[in-house]
Amino acid sequence: MIFSVYDYPSGKYSYYEAPAELPAAGWFRQPLGEVPVPEAIAAPLPPGAKFVGQGEKARGIIATKSASLSSLQSLLPRPVPGFLKTLAFVGFGFWLGRKYR
Repeated sequence: MIFSVYDYPSGKYSYYEAPAELPAAGWFRQPLGEVPVPEAIAAPLPPGAKFVGQGEKARGIIATKSASLSSLQSLLPRPVPGFLKTLAFVGFGFWLGRKYR
């Protein structure tokens, strides 16, 4: 299987070949943040993958050399649900009303 890793300095994709099947996530991977970057939807590059070339377009599966995307995901802030924002706003208003009576 061919994996494509985006190389920022050259602006091209590096191609790697590795014996692997389609990742369990299939063709769609949940983005890690609100503004996805190529690494946000990439599969991890399998260990032992061999460099086979470089090109302008991605081939096969988009991958990343980043060691752990899960640790990056845990550092990103989670969106606050709307009802919690409303509850905080109402609570703050109630607190102001009680304080300045």
